[in-house]
Amino acid sequence: DPHIATPDGRRYDSFALGEFVYLQPQAGASGMTVQARQERVEIAGNVIMHPWTSWVTALAIGADGHVIELRSSGDDVEELNHVIIDGEERVLEPGLHALGDIDISVVGPRRIDISHNGYTISVNHVLSFLELSYIIPQDNTHEGMLGVPNGVESDDWRLPNGAQATDAFALAEGWRITERAASLFTYDAGEGPETFNQPQIDQPPTPQELAPYTAQAQVLLENVCRSDTPDPIAINNIAIELFTGRQPAEIVSTGLCWYLVEGQVTNALVAGLPVPGASVTVSSAELETCETVTDREGRYRCYMPALGTIPTVTVSISGRGSASDSLTFDQLPPMQGFVEGALDLSVTPTTVRIDGMIRDSQSGLYG
Repeated sequence: DPHIATPDGRRYDSFALGEFVYLQPQAGASGMTVQARQERVEIAGNVIMHPWTSWVTALAIGADGHVIELRSSGDDVEELNHVIIDGEERVLEPGLHALGDIDISVVGPRRIDISHNGYTISVNHVLSFLELSYIIPQDNTHEGMLGVPNGVESDDWRLPNGAQATDAFALAEGWRITERAASLFTYDAGEGPETFNQPQIDQPPTPQELAPYTAQAQVLLENVCRSDTPDPIAINNIAIELFTGRQPAEIVSTGLCWYLVEGQVTNALVAGLPVPGASVTVSSAELETCETVTDREGRYRCYMPALGTIPTVTVSISGRGSASDSLTFDQLPPMQGFVEGALDLSVTPTTVRIDGMIRDSQSGLYG
Protein backbone atom coordinates (compact mmCIF):
# COMPACT_ATOMS: atom_id res chain seq x y z
CA ASP A 1 0.00 0.00 0.00
CA PRO A 2 -0.65 2.56 -1.42
CA HIS A 3 -2.42 0.76 -4.26
CA ILE A 4 -2.42 3.46 -6.92
CA ALA A 5 -4.75 3.59 -9.90
CA THR A 6 -4.23 6.40 -12.39
CA PRO A 7 -7.20 8.14 -14.07
CA ASP A 8 -6.16 6.42 -17.32
CA GLY A 9 -6.29 2.96 -15.73
CA ARG A 10 -2.72 1.99 -14.82
CA ARG A 11 -2.48 0.25 -11.45
CA TYR A 12 0.60 -0.34 -9.32
CA ASP A 13 1.83 -0.46 -5.71
CA SER A 14 4.16 2.13 -4.24
CA PHE A 15 6.14 1.12 -1.16
CA ALA A 16 8.47 4.15 -1.33
CA LEU A 17 8.93 6.31 1.78
CA GLY A 18 8.84 10.09 1.71
CA GLU A 19 6.94 12.97 0.15
CA PHE A 20 5.84 12.81 -3.47
CA VAL A 21 3.98 14.73 -6.15
CA TYR A 22 0.84 12.79 -6.95
CA LEU A 23 -0.50 15.46 -9.30
CA GLN A 24 0.56 18.89 -10.50
CA PRO A 25 -0.13 21.15 -13.51
CA GLN A 26 2.21 20.72 -16.43
CA ALA A 27 4.34 23.68 -17.52
CA GLY A 28 2.09 26.48 -18.72
CA ALA A 29 -1.06 24.97 -17.19
CA SER A 30 -2.93 25.74 -13.98
CA GLY A 31 -5.03 23.65 -11.65
CA MET A 32 -4.82 21.45 -8.59
CA THR A 33 -1.65 20.10 -6.98
CA VAL A 34 -1.72 17.01 -4.76
CA GLN A 35 1.29 15.98 -2.66
CA ALA A 36 1.35 12.86 -0.46
CA ARG A 37 3.49 11.73 2.44
CA GLN A 38 4.09 7.97 2.51
CA GLU A 39 5.38 6.55 5.78
CA ARG A 40 5.69 3.30 7.66
CA VAL A 41 2.84 2.73 10.09
CA GLU A 42 3.88 0.52 12.97
CA ILE A 43 0.40 -0.17 14.33
CA ALA A 44 -3.01 0.37 12.72
CA GLY A 45 -5.80 -0.45 15.14
CA ASN A 46 -4.77 -3.84 16.50
CA VAL A 47 -2.65 -4.70 13.47
CA ILE A 48 1.15 -4.58 13.53
CA MET A 49 2.23 -3.41 10.09
CA HIS A 50 5.19 -4.84 8.20
CA PRO A 51 8.22 -2.55 7.64
CA TRP A 52 8.14 -3.09 3.85
CA THR A 53 4.78 -1.34 3.62
CA SER A 54 4.14 2.36 3.27
CA TRP A 55 0.92 4.24 3.88
CA VAL A 56 -0.37 7.71 3.06
CA THR A 57 -0.27 9.60 6.36
CA ALA A 58 -0.69 13.18 5.07
CA LEU A 59 -1.90 15.04 1.99
CA ALA A 60 -1.32 18.62 0.91
CA ILE A 61 -3.69 19.94 -1.76
CA GLY A 62 -3.03 23.25 -3.46
CA ALA A 63 -5.51 25.21 -5.58
CA ASP A 64 -6.61 28.80 -6.16
CA GLY A 65 -3.68 30.13 -4.11
CA HIS A 66 -4.54 28.07 -1.02
CA VAL A 67 -3.11 24.93 0.56
CA ILE A 68 -5.18 22.43 2.53
CA GLU A 69 -3.37 19.80 4.58
CA LEU A 70 -5.00 16.62 5.87
CA ARG A 71 -3.19 14.35 8.30
CA SER A 72 -3.86 11.01 9.88
CA SER A 73 -4.18 11.24 13.64
CA GLY A 74 -1.79 8.28 13.93
CA ASP A 75 -4.46 6.03 15.43
CA ASP A 76 -8.15 5.25 14.99
CA VAL A 77 -9.31 8.63 16.35
CA GLU A 78 -11.83 10.41 14.14
CA GLU A 79 -10.03 13.71 13.53
CA LEU A 80 -9.79 14.16 9.77
CA ASN A 81 -11.79 17.39 10.11
CA HIS A 82 -8.80 18.86 12.00
CA VAL A 83 -7.13 20.46 8.98
CA ILE A 84 -4.40 22.96 8.22
CA ILE A 85 -5.43 25.74 5.82
CA ASP A 86 -2.67 28.04 4.62
CA GLY A 87 -0.56 27.05 7.61
CA GLU A 88 -3.29 27.61 10.21
CA GLU A 89 -4.85 24.73 12.12
CA ARG A 90 -8.63 24.67 11.99
CA VAL A 91 -11.49 22.39 12.99
CA LEU A 92 -14.20 22.31 10.33
CA GLU A 93 -17.76 21.46 11.26
CA PRO A 94 -19.75 19.11 9.00
CA GLY A 95 -21.12 20.85 5.93
CA LEU A 96 -19.93 22.87 2.94
CA HIS A 97 -17.09 25.37 3.36
CA ALA A 98 -16.04 27.77 0.58
CA LEU A 99 -12.41 28.86 0.27
CA GLY A 100 -12.25 31.11 -2.77
CA ASP A 101 -13.14 28.84 -5.68
CA ILE A 102 -12.50 25.72 -3.58
CA ASP A 103 -15.31 23.70 -2.00
CA ILE A 104 -14.47 21.75 1.16
CA SER A 105 -17.23 19.28 2.00
CA VAL A 106 -16.82 17.89 5.50
CA VAL A 107 -18.90 14.74 5.47
CA GLY A 108 -17.82 13.84 9.00
CA PRO A 109 -14.68 13.33 11.09
CA ARG A 110 -13.57 10.52 8.74
CA ARG A 111 -14.20 11.98 5.25
CA ILE A 112 -13.52 15.25 3.45
CA ASP A 113 -14.07 16.11 -0.23
CA ILE A 114 -12.07 18.95 -1.80
CA SER A 115 -13.27 20.26 -5.19
CA HIS A 116 -11.94 22.89 -7.57
CA ASN A 117 -12.78 23.49 -11.24
CA GLY A 118 -13.81 19.92 -12.05
CA TYR A 119 -11.23 18.23 -9.80
CA THR A 120 -12.40 16.41 -6.68
CA ILE A 121 -10.18 14.69 -4.13
CA SER A 122 -12.06 12.54 -1.59
CA VAL A 123 -10.12 11.53 1.51
CA ASN A 124 -11.11 8.89 4.06
CA HIS A 125 -9.42 8.24 7.38
CA VAL A 126 -8.96 4.46 7.78
CA LEU A 127 -7.25 3.00 10.85
CA SER A 128 -3.95 4.96 10.99
CA PHE A 129 -3.74 6.13 7.39
CA LEU A 130 -5.55 8.01 4.63
CA GLU A 131 -7.23 6.64 1.52
CA LEU A 132 -8.03 8.91 -1.39
CA SER A 133 -10.22 8.66 -4.45
CA TYR A 134 -10.61 11.33 -7.09
CA ILE A 135 -12.28 12.81 -10.12
CA ILE A 136 -9.61 14.19 -12.45
CA PRO A 137 -10.34 15.50 -15.96
CA GLN A 138 -8.38 13.65 -18.64
CA ASP A 139 -7.36 16.84 -20.42
CA ASN A 140 -3.58 16.34 -20.65
CA THR A 141 -2.81 19.29 -18.34
CA HIS A 142 -1.44 17.49 -15.25
CA GLU A 143 1.26 14.98 -14.34
CA GLY A 144 2.73 13.12 -11.38
CA MET A 145 2.53 9.70 -9.76
CA LEU A 146 -1.12 9.62 -10.82
CA GLY A 147 0.12 9.67 -14.39
CA VAL A 148 -0.68 12.04 -17.22
CA PRO A 149 -4.49 12.09 -17.33
CA ASN A 150 -5.16 12.13 -21.06
CA GLY A 151 -6.89 8.82 -21.80
CA VAL A 152 -3.60 7.09 -22.66
CA GLU A 153 -2.39 4.54 -20.10
CA SER A 154 1.00 3.92 -21.72
CA ASP A 155 2.49 7.27 -20.67
CA ASP A 156 1.38 7.15 -17.03
CA TRP A 157 4.87 6.38 -15.74
CA ARG A 158 6.30 9.53 -17.24
CA LEU A 159 9.00 11.20 -15.17
CA PRO A 160 9.47 14.98 -14.84
CA ASN A 161 12.19 14.88 -17.51
CA GLY A 162 9.84 13.17 -19.98
CA ALA A 163 11.46 9.72 -19.78
CA GLN A 164 9.46 6.63 -18.80
CA ALA A 165 10.14 5.04 -15.39
CA THR A 166 11.26 1.41 -15.41
CA ASP A 167 9.41 0.45 -12.21
CA ALA A 168 7.31 1.87 -9.37
CA PHE A 169 10.35 2.79 -7.25
CA ALA A 170 11.94 4.70 -10.14
CA LEU A 171 8.64 6.52 -10.70
CA ALA A 172 8.44 7.53 -7.03
CA GLU A 173 12.07 8.63 -7.03
CA GLY A 174 11.40 10.88 -10.00
CA TRP A 175 8.48 12.58 -8.28
CA ARG A 176 10.09 12.73 -4.83
CA ILE A 177 10.01 16.15 -3.14
CA THR A 178 13.50 17.00 -1.92
CA GLU A 179 13.43 20.77 -1.47
CA ARG A 180 11.33 22.54 1.13
CA ALA A 181 10.53 25.28 -1.40
CA ALA A 182 8.82 22.68 -3.61
CA SER A 183 6.72 21.26 -0.76
CA LEU A 184 3.19 22.31 0.17
CA PHE A 185 3.48 20.76 3.63
CA THR A 186 4.07 22.70 6.82
CA TYR A 187 6.77 21.34 9.14
CA ASP A 188 7.71 21.47 12.77
CA ALA A 189 10.96 23.19 13.67
CA GLY A 190 13.95 21.31 12.31
CA GLU A 191 11.86 19.22 9.89
CA GLY A 192 11.59 19.21 6.12
CA PRO A 193 11.19 16.74 3.26
CA GLU A 194 14.45 15.09 4.34
CA THR A 195 12.77 14.06 7.60
CA PHE A 196 10.41 11.75 5.72
CA ASN A 197 12.52 10.78 2.69
CA GLN A 198 13.90 7.45 3.85
CA PRO A 199 15.28 4.47 1.91
CA GLN A 200 12.99 1.46 1.62
CA ILE A 201 15.28 -1.51 2.24
CA ASP A 202 12.66 -4.04 3.32
CA GLN A 203 11.27 -6.42 0.72
CA PRO A 204 7.59 -7.28 0.09
CA PRO A 205 6.45 -10.90 0.33
CA THR A 206 7.37 -13.36 -2.41
CA PRO A 207 4.60 -14.94 -4.51
CA GLN A 208 5.08 -18.12 -2.47
CA GLU A 209 4.59 -16.26 0.82
CA LEU A 210 1.54 -14.49 -0.60
CA ALA A 211 -0.08 -17.61 -2.07
CA PRO A 212 -2.35 -18.55 0.90
CA TYR A 213 -3.62 -14.97 1.08
CA THR A 214 -4.14 -14.86 -2.68
CA ALA A 215 -6.66 -17.68 -2.48
CA GLN A 216 -8.41 -16.00 0.43
CA ALA A 217 -8.48 -12.68 -1.40
CA GLN A 218 -10.11 -14.22 -4.48
CA VAL A 219 -12.86 -15.79 -2.39
CA LEU A 220 -13.41 -12.50 -0.57
CA LEU A 221 -13.71 -10.55 -3.81
CA GLU A 222 -15.98 -13.12 -5.44
CA ASN A 223 -18.33 -13.02 -2.45
CA VAL A 224 -18.71 -9.24 -2.63
CA CYS A 225 -18.07 -8.16 -6.23
CA ARG A 226 -18.94 -9.47 -9.68
CA SER A 227 -17.26 -12.85 -9.95
CA ASP A 228 -17.43 -13.42 -13.73
CA THR A 229 -14.42 -11.13 -14.37
CA PRO A 230 -11.52 -12.13 -12.06
CA ASP A 231 -9.02 -9.30 -11.73
CA PRO A 232 -5.47 -10.50 -10.94
CA ILE A 233 -4.32 -7.03 -9.81
CA ALA A 234 -7.30 -6.64 -7.49
CA ILE A 235 -6.71 -10.13 -6.07
CA ASN A 236 -3.03 -9.35 -5.48
CA ASN A 237 -3.86 -6.01 -3.83
CA ILE A 238 -6.25 -7.61 -1.37
CA ALA A 239 -3.83 -10.48 -0.72
CA ILE A 240 -1.22 -7.90 0.34
CA GLU A 241 -3.76 -6.27 2.66
CA LEU A 242 -4.53 -9.64 4.25
CA PHE A 243 -0.82 -10.45 4.54
CA THR A 244 -0.28 -7.23 6.51
CA GLY A 245 -2.81 -8.43 9.06
CA ARG A 246 -5.91 -6.44 8.15
CA GLN A 247 -9.11 -8.36 8.89
CA PRO A 248 -11.40 -9.42 6.01
CA ALA A 249 -14.46 -7.71 7.51
CA GLU A 250 -12.58 -4.43 7.90
CA ILE A 251 -11.29 -4.58 4.32
CA VAL A 252 -14.81 -5.27 3.01
CA SER A 253 -16.22 -2.35 5.03
CA THR A 254 -13.74 0.09 3.47
CA GLY A 255 -14.44 -1.26 -0.01
CA LEU A 256 -13.52 -4.03 -2.43
CA CYS A 257 -15.85 -2.57 -5.07
CA TRP A 258 -18.34 0.25 -4.93
CA TYR A 259 -21.70 1.67 -5.93
CA LEU A 260 -21.34 5.30 -6.98
CA VAL A 261 -24.50 7.31 -6.40
CA GLU A 262 -24.36 10.86 -7.72
CA GLY A 263 -26.61 13.63 -8.96
CA GLN A 264 -27.56 17.28 -8.70
CA VAL A 265 -29.99 19.04 -6.36
CA THR A 266 -31.77 22.04 -7.91
CA ASN A 267 -34.32 24.62 -6.81
CA ALA A 268 -37.88 23.64 -7.75
CA LEU A 269 -38.85 27.32 -7.88
CA VAL A 270 -36.12 28.40 -10.31
CA ALA A 271 -35.31 26.00 -13.15
CA GLY A 272 -31.69 24.86 -13.15
CA LEU A 273 -30.66 26.83 -10.05
CA PRO A 274 -28.32 24.61 -7.96
CA VAL A 275 -28.80 24.18 -4.23
CA PRO A 276 -25.42 24.21 -2.46
CA GLY A 277 -24.86 22.96 1.08
CA ALA A 278 -27.86 20.64 1.17
CA SER A 279 -27.53 17.56 3.37
CA VAL A 280 -27.71 14.32 1.39
CA THR A 281 -28.32 10.88 2.90
CA VAL A 282 -28.03 7.80 0.70
CA SER A 283 -29.42 4.76 2.47
CA SER A 284 -30.10 1.14 1.62
CA ALA A 285 -31.05 -2.06 3.39
CA GLU A 286 -28.15 -3.72 1.56
CA LEU A 287 -25.41 -1.09 2.13
CA GLU A 288 -23.95 1.14 4.78
CA THR A 289 -25.49 4.63 4.82
CA CYS A 290 -23.54 7.45 3.16
CA GLU A 291 -23.97 11.07 4.21
CA THR A 292 -22.60 14.04 2.30
CA VAL A 293 -23.41 17.62 1.27
CA THR A 294 -23.91 19.26 -2.12
CA ASP A 295 -21.16 21.47 -3.54
CA ARG A 296 -21.63 24.94 -5.00
CA GLU A 297 -23.05 23.39 -8.19
CA GLY A 298 -25.57 21.41 -6.16
CA ARG A 299 -23.82 18.14 -6.94
CA TYR A 300 -23.35 15.23 -4.56
CA ARG A 301 -21.45 11.96 -4.79
CA CYS A 302 -21.36 8.86 -2.58
CA TYR A 303 -19.09 5.84 -2.96
CA MET A 304 -20.78 2.96 -1.13
CA PRO A 305 -18.83 -0.29 -0.60
CA ALA A 306 -20.67 -3.27 -2.08
CA LEU A 307 -21.53 -6.06 0.34
CA GLY A 308 -22.44 -8.85 -2.08
CA THR A 309 -26.06 -8.02 -2.88
CA ILE A 310 -27.58 -5.79 -5.57
CA PRO A 311 -29.15 -2.84 -3.76
CA THR A 312 -31.96 -0.35 -3.98
CA VAL A 313 -30.83 3.01 -2.60
CA THR A 314 -32.85 5.97 -1.39
CA VAL A 315 -31.50 9.50 -1.69
CA SER A 316 -32.96 11.96 0.83
CA ILE A 317 -32.33 15.73 0.86
CA SER A 318 -32.66 17.97 3.91
CA GLY A 319 -31.43 21.28 5.27
CA ARG A 320 -32.23 23.28 2.10
CA GLY A 321 -35.71 21.94 1.51
CA SER A 322 -36.57 18.26 1.39
CA ALA A 323 -36.97 15.56 -1.25
CA SER A 324 -36.52 11.82 -1.59
CA ASP A 325 -36.28 9.32 -4.42
CA SER A 326 -34.95 5.81 -5.04
CA LEU A 327 -33.05 3.87 -7.69
CA THR A 328 -32.29 0.18 -8.09
CA PHE A 329 -29.01 -1.13 -9.48
CA ASP A 330 -28.99 -4.16 -11.76
CA GLN A 331 -25.55 -5.67 -11.15
CA LEU A 332 -22.67 -6.03 -8.72
CA PRO A 333 -19.60 -3.85 -9.37
CA PRO A 334 -16.42 -5.35 -10.84
CA MET A 335 -13.50 -6.13 -8.53
CA GLN A 336 -12.02 -2.86 -7.24
CA GLY A 337 -14.29 -1.01 -9.66
CA PHE A 338 -17.68 0.66 -9.40
CA VAL A 339 -21.14 0.84 -10.93
CA GLU A 340 -22.67 4.28 -11.35
CA GLY A 341 -26.21 5.36 -10.61
CA ALA A 342 -27.49 8.92 -11.17
CA LEU A 343 -30.40 10.54 -9.37
CA ASP A 344 -31.20 14.26 -9.64
CA LEU A 345 -33.67 15.85 -7.25
CA SER A 346 -35.35 19.23 -6.89
CA VAL A 347 -36.35 20.86 -3.61
CA THR A 348 -38.33 23.89 -2.54
CA PRO A 349 -35.97 25.72 -0.18
CA THR A 350 -37.36 27.26 2.96
CA THR A 351 -38.01 30.96 2.34
CA VAL A 352 -38.03 33.82 4.84
CA ARG A 353 -40.17 36.94 4.45
CA ILE A 354 -38.56 40.12 5.77
CA ASP A 355 -40.67 43.27 6.19
CA GLY A 356 -39.39 46.74 7.04
CA MET A 357 -39.05 50.36 6.02
CA ILE A 358 -36.20 52.47 4.69
CA ARG A 359 -35.52 55.88 6.31
CA ASP A 360 -33.33 58.68 4.97
CA SER A 361 -30.79 59.37 7.71
CA GLN A 362 -30.48 63.02 6.65
CA SER A 363 -34.11 64.09 6.33
CA GLY A 364 -35.77 61.48 8.51
CA LEU A 365 -38.23 60.73 5.75
CA TYR A 366 -39.36 57.15 5.14
CA GLY A 367 -39.37 55.62 1.68
